[in-house]
Amino acid sequence: MAASSSDERRIAAIVILLGAALFLSAVLTWQAVVAGMYHRFAAQRAVRDFAAIATDELIRRAASSVESYGFQPMRQAIAAPLARGEAMPTLGKIHADRGVRLDDSLPLVKQIFMVDLNAHTVTPPVPKPLETWLLTRLLPAARERRSSGEPQSIRAGNHSLIAYGILQVDAGRIFGFLIDDAALGAFLQREFARRSIFPPSAGGGRVSNHDIFVSVSMNGRPLFRSPGSFHRDYGVAKVLGPEYGEVFRGATVESSVVPAAARWLVFGGVPQSHLPLYLAVLATTAGLVAAAAYLLHRERQLVRLRSDFISGVSHELRTPLTQIRMFAETLLLDRVRSEEEGRRSLEIIDQEARRLSHLVDNVLLFSRGERGAVQLHVAEHDASTLVHETIEQFMPVAAARNVEITTAVSSVSVRVDADAWKQVLINLLENAVKYGPAGQTVRVGALVRDGVFRMEVDDEGPGVPEKEREQIWEKFVRLERDRGTHKAGTGIGLAVVREIVSLHEGRCWVEDAPQRGSRFVVEVPR
Repeated sequence: MAASSSDERRIAAIVILLGAALFLSAVLTWQAVVAGMYHRFAAQRAVRDFAAIATDELIRRAASSVESYGFQPMRQAIAAPLARGEAMPTLGKIHADRGVRLDDSLPLVKQIFMVDLNAHTVTPPVPKPLETWLLTRLLPAARERRSSGEPQSIRAGNHSLIAYGILQVDAGRIFGFLIDDAALGAFLQREFARRSIFPPSAGGGRVSNHDIFVSVSMNGRPLFRSPGSFHRDYGVAKVLGPEYGEVFRGATVESSVVPAAARWLVFGGVPQSHLPLYLAVLATTAGLVAAAAYLLHRERQLVRLRSDFISGVSHELRTPLTQIRMFAETLLLDRVRSEEEGRRSLEIIDQEARRLSHLVDNVLLFSRGERGAVQLHVAEHDASTLVHETIEQFMPVAAARNVEITTAVSSVSVRVDADAWKQVLINLLENAVKYGPAGQTVRVGALVRDGVFRMEVDDEGPGVPEKEREQIWEKFVRLERDRGTHKAGTGIGLAVVREIVSLHEGRCWVEDAPQRGSRFVVEVPR
């Protein structure tokens, strides 16, 4: 009882340790996954920040270039005639004036106009919504922006870009020109091709404009697109606000760093997801824990089987030894009352000695089979002779239970190990006698069919349940219905049969007998 309690505590401790190991493995895997996710997220965010910085630099340079090389020359070309008291020049006249170089300005301008708040007019006429905005919003906005030093360009309410001059703003007159947004793409292209938009420190100078994708569109119309494609994990997408100036306000920008360049911008690059590896490690740990639990379960089963085996062997040995000792003492003390009674005592001693011999042979064969040390000595034998010799040897055991054994054996030659084959038949007969009723008839048949030697042993017992017909051939296995009954056994007899038959390259099984009970069948190549 103490040993059993100790075993239970040991098993409980092992189960707790296995559960703790699996739990810790799951926790560590989860922490590794989370840490990997945060690491990847931080690296991607750093790369996206570089993409945003580079894009901001491109927009800033392009906006400055538009103001300096596009708007400013056009303002001067318009303001000069007005300062001399001349009429405001038209776009065609400015274009025809060969003394003025406006290569960058002319593609930008769609229309030149004058806003006169005193006369409440815009000349030449512009679309009505734009006219309303110019008459109500342009002059106050120009005065406010002049005091703050902001560039002389502004987005009208309908997102039209207006560049203006403030030469006569105090007099209530202001000239301006409407910008063609499509022409802004040329300035973006020029600044992108001119020099790197990355800071010199980025990637140690190894990153260039070839390593970034930039796309800029205004009101759904593309202005600029660099070679490549957008990578969401390595870039940003946003709508530009007033913080980038009026020129590109409202534009939609997508920019991303080429994945191959991420390793220069972030030390070690953006780490790949190791989730499959972590899951594989967790699955392996779970598998090892499951295997350990299974082995622990098997150990408990083997302990139980060992206990059952020792108990069965002890019982099997005790019964014949008790009989032998009892009748031997009877003879030694000369307590027999007649010669016939003395002879009966000797027969019982012989019978029980044979049972002991069968048991010892089984245990020895089983032990050799476990070590793979069973060696067969195959030779030609007459099947009828083998069967009848074995039955004759077994008859004292059968007679003790008043069991009759009948045979239907053909006289054929078979190649088997005689001693091993006798052990097979003895085990089948012993099984039939032990589990069948007293006074039954056991039938032994042997014949050759299709080049196969077939031997059958029929009994009149309760039979073997169909779901247990495969299990009974395994070592230490006994039918559930026989556990705890007076029908003791070692659980190795049929395992020895299967081992010997397998070594003969044959097979064995159990089925229902034609009349009642079970039929055990053995087949080996002839």
